[in-house]
Amino acid sequence: MIQKLRRKFIAVNMLFVSVILLTLFAVVTLTTGNSLRRDSYLALERSLSLSSNTLVLQPPEFQTTPQQALPGSGSVALPCLIVQVTQNNYVYILTNQFFDTGDEDALRNAISAALSGEPSGDYHGDGYHLRFLRSSGLSGTRISFVDLSQERSTLHALTRNLSIIGLATLGVFFLLSIRLSRWAVRPVERSWKQQQQFVADASHELKTPLTVILSSVDMLQECKDAEEEKRMRWQDNIRYASGQMQTLVEQLLLLARSDNASQPIEPVPLNFADLVEEQTLVFDPIAFEQGKSIETALSPDCPVQGDPALLRRIVDIYLDNACKYAAPNSIIRVSVQEIGRHIQLSVQSSGTPLTKEQLSRIFTRFYRVDSSRTQEGYGLGLSIAAELAKLHRGKVWAEANTEGNTFYFSLPKA
Repeated sequence: MIQKLRRKFIAVNMLFVSVILLTLFAVVTLTTGNSLRRDSYLALERSLSLSSNTLVLQPPEFQTTPQQALPGSGSVALPCLIVQVTQNNYVYILTNQFFDTGDEDALRNAISAALSGEPSGDYHGDGYHLRFLRSSGLSGTRISFVDLSQERSTLHALTRNLSIIGLATLGVFFLLSIRLSRWAVRPVERSWKQQQQFVADASHELKTPLTVILSSVDMLQECKDAEEEKRMRWQDNIRYASGQMQTLVEQLLLLARSDNASQPIEPVPLNFADLVEEQTLVFDPIAFEQGKSIETALSPDCPVQGDPALLRRIVDIYLDNACKYAAPNSIIRVSVQEIGRHIQLSVQSSGTPLTKEQLSRIFTRFYRVDSSRTQEGYGLGLSIAAELAKLHRGKVWAEANTEGNTFYFSLPKA
């Protein structure tokens, strides 16, 4: 799947760049061609206004020596041939800068093509590529020809250079697209792997309570005459395992709603310090039973805009995590303070410092520092806290030092 996605990404990029290059090169070629065509017609118009000494030839005899432009006749941008045909079919060569008048058939064919049809156009024949402009007057018809060899050579060179540039650009961009595809697909690949891992972990977590439920049900059915104490114990196992499954399913649904941005939020203005203080009072007995204590340092005024129920859940997750993993007879320090435009909660607990790898994965779903999974829970608490923080435009992170670990939650100040 990922490889197909990369190939599609490269194909779309190459198609997009190819269309842009073709469009750009077509515009450049057409613009250059029109400019050259306009210059040639300008040269034709200027050449028709030239006046020079004339040489009278009676057809079919033609001058065999090319005549150059005479002094005082003016200059044109392109080599030109100017002839004038009288009403009696006498041909006057006024200016000749490129045509071999010794080739009588070629000259006759060019003049005949210019006299027939439109007053301007192109003529290709007898090895010549010409553009002409015809003007009629009382003394006859004057025709000016310009040689298109330079124009054709310019367009051919432009086409060749643009083709080389285009192929080189496509080659370079193809290599860049390969690298860009790896970078662009990396989040999708990571999400795909996380989804696969998520399904595998969820299946693993659901497997244990399901096994307990099924085995207890089998025991109840097979041992109908068993003692009441055993039957009650099997029923308690079913109830406990069902509660585990319910908790896990609720957590999975909460994460799914967060992923789909469908988690309902009802933000109201509140003092975050007061909310944290209320939750620490709830966890005081739990910490006391475990031989730990909670100390607070709360700023008096910490206004935020958020959903109280969801914010309480974040605080509960942090405090529950600290109570579980703090060292025995240690102090859990909770603080809320204003830092810039944000209100920041920190929960510090002593214990084994987390490694860099653990800190980078601690908010990942189903991740547990205890790889043996002997601790209670499913490894979803901190990932839920991270998702709820995103819903409040906040962020979560953790830091470790020699004294222990500190978990942070920051959200915008109201």
